[in-house]
Amino acid sequence: ITGTLSEPLQSGRTYCISAYVSPAELYACIDSMKSYGMAAKSIGAYLSSTFNKIQTETIHPETPQIELYKEDGGYIADSTTWTLVSGTYVAQGGEKYITLGNFKSDALTDLIVNGDVYDPDSNNFCYYYIDNVSITKCSGVGLLEIPYNINIYPNPAQDLVSVTMSKNVSNAQLNIYNLTGQLISQKQITQSDQTIPITELDNGVYIFVIQNEDTILYRQRIIIAK
Repeated sequence: ITGTLSEPLQSGRTYCISAYVSPAELYACIDSMKSYGMAAKSIGAYLSSTFNKIQTETIHPETPQIELYKEDGGYIADSTTWTLVSGTYVAQGGEKYITLGNFKSDALTDLIVNGDVYDPDSNNFCYYYIDNVSITKCSGVGLLEIPYNINIYPNPAQDLVSVTMSKNVSNAQLNIYNLTGQLISQKQITQSDQTIPITELDNGVYIFVIQNEDTILYRQRIIIAK
């Protein structure tokens, strides 16, 4: 699904992207009185300066810049309510369209059975309703409005993350917090393109904060899935 933004994104700005999603009602197996369906773990978000026409039942040729996840990183499986999925994106500048969906092959799509049984012959796919898509400039105490163009990837991560920024920042460090706000780990950032080990982190969702002394430059929610 593709939508047009109200205004083009600004280069170097960090944007908070969110949407509410809900799996379609489960299909009913008449013969067994069971229900079946599938649930995915994320919704891909691709930002572009040109409109991209999606061909039905083909893998989209582009790669989404971010994946939108639940706060706990779990599967989006509750069909009785709307689930918030979100992520952050540093704009290249000029993006006017957002495309949401699954950009992966079947083999690379992380799925679970979302029902009583799995029917391999039919309807072994996810179908989501999407509503209230929001793209806003991220804000926060001490967040600088300067184009350092910082990014942390991959997300989800395992034992390593890469931190890139458009220029070096003196005395920069990466602070890693859990969702209760407890500081878990600190790493020094000495280069504008640096790989950082995170082997001490258990599976879960963490807040990665890059700051220069007392000034927060960037924050991002990262999922650790080993």
